[in-house]
Amino acid sequence: MSQLNNNFYNELQNIASASMPVTTTNTNPTNIEEGLSKQATARLKESTDLAMQMYPSEAGERFDFWKKQNNPESMDTDTKNVYWKTYEQMHPEGIVGAKRDFVDVTKRELDVIGSNVGKEYFLRDRLVNTPAWARKELDPILGELSANVANSNYSKSQQVYMKDLDLRASHFAAKAQLDPDVSIDTHTEDAVKLEQLNLLELGTVVQGRIGVYNEDGQFYPAFGIKDRTEIFKKDIDASPSLEEQSVVRGIAPNIIRRAVEGNLALNRNKIQAQERTGEAVATEYLTTGAFGIDKWNTAFAMLPNVTNYDKLKQGIQGEISSGRITSEKDLIRTIYQSMVTYGHLFEKNKEQK
Repeated sequence: MSQLNNNFYNELQNIASASMPVTTTNTNPTNIEEGLSKQATARLKESTDLAMQMYPSEAGERFDFWKKQNNPESMDTDTKNVYWKTYEQMHPEGIVGAKRDFVDVTKRELDVIGSNVGKEYFLRDRLVNTPAWARKELDPILGELSANVANSNYSKSQQVYMKDLDLRASHFAAKAQLDPDVSIDTHTEDAVKLEQLNLLELGTVVQGRIGVYNEDGQFYPAFGIKDRTEIFKKDIDASPSLEEQSVVRGIAPNIIRRAVEGNLALNRNKIQAQERTGEAVATEYLTTGAFGIDKWNTAFAMLPNVTNYDKLKQGIQGEISSGRITSEKDLIRTIYQSMVTYGHLFEKNKEQK
């Protein structure tokens, strides 16, 4: 009997299993998202139908109720597209009113914000939940704001760079012994060349010219350097791009030139002061007779602004002051000897005339 009961029980289980619907679990992320999107769209339609039933003839009330029932921020893209299409249809003033809600209101809100950066952030956030028909008008505004902010940031970065370069160039020029016989433009060009290659920090001056030492201790004048690899064989930084060098070329010369001018002005003033001192000493030596006739040319070289006639006159005056001329005959002999020795100076003057 128990065998019959077992068979009967098994048969019931088979019948029950056959009658149950077969379910499969679909874990495909794409299908899940599509399913969720369809559910969200269905809920949106239900709220739209409810609003139509609740306010069949009161467009304003119907629209307000419908908006409160739906939040586009939490919707997926497909549902959001349906939402904005329904938004146009539900709005009492249609597409005209819908545009006013997003475009005009957004523009007024932008006007209240003071900075372009703030406006850009606000508009980017706003456009995330803005319909395509509103983006057509708002995207160009965002593009213009972004360009203005980018230009402003570029300008600020240039100002920071200019200030930094001014400090570095001044520091370099303060300790450099630039050759005063080399022009300001040439020294400036040398320093700019180093800055273009990001080498100015390593810049030094050897025999009055700007350059850098390479890894082997060999000095390279700036005017002869073509690439950073000449200085660093394995350069991890590499040479700046042509665009970067072009920017430096446009900004650096005027800043570096000021530093070079200050350096050369100081050195040249020292030389001029030394020259003036030398002129005074040479004049004293000539007029006191410290130099004999055969040494007058040493003093003459220190008197570039004195005429040859006056130089000889001072020399003869020194012979008299020293007591080496005591008679008219001595004077005649001295004049003759000086003309034999330095008469060629007057011949040069004739040729120049």
